[in-house]
Amino acid sequence: MMSRKNRSLLGIALLALGCLVYVLVSRDSSDHVAASDPVPDPPEAVAATAIQPDAVKAPTTNSTAREITAIDFNRTRVSDFGPAEVPVVAVTGTVIDGGANTPVSGIEVMFEAVAVSSALTDAAGRYTMQVLPGHYAVSIIGDGYVIGDGYAGAREQVLVTGEGPQTVNLTVTRTAVVNGQVVDGSGEPMVEAKIDAHLRNDQKRMQSISHMWKFGVEPAQNVTGDDGRFAVALRAGRPILISAKAPSGAVAEHWLQKVTGGGSYDIRIVLDASARITGRVTLADGRPARAATVYVITYGKAGQKLAQRTKTDESGRYTFDGVAPSSRAVVEAKLADVGQSPAVKKTVTSGEVSEIDLALSEARSIGGRVIDGRGTGLPGIEVYARAYGSEVYILTKSDADGAFRLLGLAATKYQVGAQDTVLGRSELPEVPGGAIDVTIKLASK
Repeated sequence: MMSRKNRSLLGIALLALGCLVYVLVSRDSSDHVAASDPVPDPPEAVAATAIQPDAVKAPTTNSTAREITAIDFNRTRVSDFGPAEVPVVAVTGTVIDGGANTPVSGIEVMFEAVAVSSALTDAAGRYTMQVLPGHYAVSIIGDGYVIGDGYAGAREQVLVTGEGPQTVNLTVTRTAVVNGQVVDGSGEPMVEAKIDAHLRNDQKRMQSISHMWKFGVEPAQNVTGDDGRFAVALRAGRPILISAKAPSGAVAEHWLQKVTGGGSYDIRIVLDASARITGRVTLADGRPARAATVYVITYGKAGQKLAQRTKTDESGRYTFDGVAPSSRAVVEAKLADVGQSPAVKKTVTSGEVSEIDLALSEARSIGGRVIDGRGTGLPGIEVYARAYGSEVYILTKSDADGAFRLLGLAATKYQVGAQDTVLGRSELPEVPGGAIDVTIKLASK
C-alpha cells in the first residue's frame, strides 16, 4: 500500500504537470502576436529572467515573455499553493458523535485522492481545509472513534464540486476495544495464530470483517504476538464472532453477543489440538488407487470453509495432519478419468485420529451440448458437474460445436451446469452419471 508521504509526493507531481500544461496552453495563445503588439524579448533575455526558484508564477495570456514555471516540491499540501496556481475549494464541516449527538474535538479528518489533505477538529468539532475539486475518500483518525457506522479504517465517498465553499459534516461512532489472548490446550500462548472476526448480516449469515478493522497501533498486524495477545477495535452494536486459527490449521471461536460503544472486552481463546484423518483409497475392483486426489473440507461455526487436499501414495494411502476440529467435515477422493468416491461426512473432534477408507466407483461420464436460444452450439463455455453432498467440481469446456463430456464421475446424481460472463448461468438438477444427451441452454442476459 502506498504510504501517505508517497501519495503526497505523487499528488504534487500531478499538480506540477497540470501547471506546466496550463503554461504551454497559455504560451501557444501568446505565440500569435498582432502587428501592434510589442516585439517579444530575444531568447537569451527570456532565459535570464524567467526562472523563479522561490515561487510558482501564474502565466498570463497577455504576457509577451514566455515564462518557465517551477514547482517547489518542499510544499506537501494543497494549501501550500497560492490561489492563482490551483483552483482550490474551501471545505468546512463538523464532526458529530452519533450516539451522544455532540461535537468531537481532536479528530483528524483526511480527504484522500492522489494527494492527502487533513485538518484537526477544534473544541466545537469544526474543521477547515482546502482541496482540489474531485472525488475523495474521507476517513478519520481519532482515539475510540470510527467514521459513520462502519469499522476502524472505514471511509466515506465525497464529491467536491468546485462551485464555491462546501460543507461536509461527518458522523462518527465510538468503538469497542477487544483485547484477547490465544492459548493452546495446556495454557501456553499461541504464537502467530491468525485472528479474524465475523458479523451476522441482515440475512443472518456470517461475514468476515477482517478487511474493515484495525489492530491496536499496528494496523497491518493480523496474527498474535509472542505472548499470544491481540487487540482489535470494532463498531458497537452487532454480535461479533472472533476466531483464531493456529498454524496447524486448528480453529477456535469466541462469541461477543453485544458490543457497547466505548467498552473494553477481554477474551481468552483456547485452541485445542488438531485432528488427523488418514485412510486408503481403492479402485472399483479393490486395487489401490495410486495418485488419487483426496479432499477434506471443514466448516467452522461462522460458516467459513477450509479446504485441504493431498495425493495417495503407491499403496493408495493418504494422511491429513493439522485438521481443524469442526462440527462438520467432508472427505472424498477423485482420480482423473477413473472415478470419484461418494463423500463421507463426519464430525472432527480435538486430537482425534480418524481412519476413513474411500472407494472409487466405476467411472461414468456425462455428455451433451451447450446451445443458445436459437439452438446454435456455443463453443468455449465452461461446464461443471457436482455430485450431491460433494464439494468437488468436475470441469470441462464445450468444443467448437458446443459439445462437452465430463469424465471420471461416480454412479450418482449430479448438478450439471454451464456458465459464461456474457450469457450467464444455467443449471440442471439430478443428472445421473452416465447421461449422454444433456442439453444446457444459455440465453443472453
